[in-house]
Amino acid sequence: MTELLKDTMDQAADSLLAPDLDVQAMVREGDRRVGRRRTAVVGAGVAAAVVAAIAVPSLLPQDQQRATEPVGFAAVFEAHQPSWATGSEVHVGGRSFDAGHQVFAYVQTTEGVVFSDPSGQVWASNGTQTVGVGRTDAEHPRLEADGSRVAWTTYGDGRPTEFTVYDQATGEVDGLAAQTGDAEVLALDGTDVYARDGREIVRWSLATGTRTSLGRPTGIEIEDVKAGVIAHQLPHADDGATSPYFGRELGETLAPDFYQTLALSPDGTTALGESEADVPALADTATGAVTPITVPGYGFFVGFGWVDDDTYVGLGVNEPYQTTPLDLLECEVGGTCTVTAEAIGSAASGVVLPFGQSMDD
Repeated sequence: MTELLKDTMDQAADSLLAPDLDVQAMVREGDRRVGRRRTAVVGAGVAAAVVAAIAVPSLLPQDQQRATEPVGFAAVFEAHQPSWATGSEVHVGGRSFDAGHQVFAYVQTTEGVVFSDPSGQVWASNGTQTVGVGRTDAEHPRLEADGSRVAWTTYGDGRPTEFTVYDQATGEVDGLAAQTGDAEVLALDGTDVYARDGREIVRWSLATGTRTSLGRPTGIEIEDVKAGVIAHQLPHADDGATSPYFGRELGETLAPDFYQTLALSPDGTTALGESEADVPALADTATGAVTPITVPGYGFFVGFGWVDDDTYVGLGVNEPYQTTPLDLLECEVGGTCTVTAEAIGSAASGVVLPFGQSMDD
């Protein structure tokens, strides 16, 4: 899904930016397409104040003590409130926190965020604590999330390539060795990991520990998987172009009037994507029927995620597309969009969104 989203933004920038501009667009052109989130000096006086602040609450009534305790981020993450990152700072629910390391690529879970830094180290943060949880490709990370879990591919360190899943709710880490070095996690659906292992598409069940082959369809692109519904692209036999499909089996429901899926709703019934390049739309995954998306006030809009089964998240921006600050929006299926966060930063300023991959790809 994330590869496709970045390709979409690249295409939009290529077609909408004026010819005399530096066409780096909202994200630089990726080299792969898959049917593709500063120091304080504490003086002695401040330290004393901190000690006093710790001591005083113990003398207060319980209700007053609770009122002075810092509020965590659990509620905003559980509610799937949209987020973005700049540097090491993550913004969510009208607040922000420092994750302690540069956010190069990240995803959002029901517990917090999981991100990779520029060195390929994978970290998990719940807004108050950040812990290291693994490693992935430093240059081209790809993280996939669903619920409290995050999946990625572990490369190198003298070990075989492995598919890795981290549960941010429990801290549990699971791994499955890939059969080839040319392997990559493609999607995460509950306890099922979908991955490419050489030419083969596989499904790894965390619940049973089994690895199931879905076949070796040439040129297939897995865009997203939710509630067992696989959004994917299959190539035409004659010209090599691809068409979008939905279903629990590959090639099940053709969506001839859809172009690509960027994210499936949590229940798998609705695909958020485009009816043609740079034209946002929704598709019914059972029938393939397409509904256009219209967001007044923006020269370019792209939807990329879901808050719940009826609410999706997108970006709106006007020219010049590389430097104009982005607006983050929440939209109701069949309804209107509202701005969740205004002017969060521009592509040129280094804003990072929870695509699961580097904005530099």
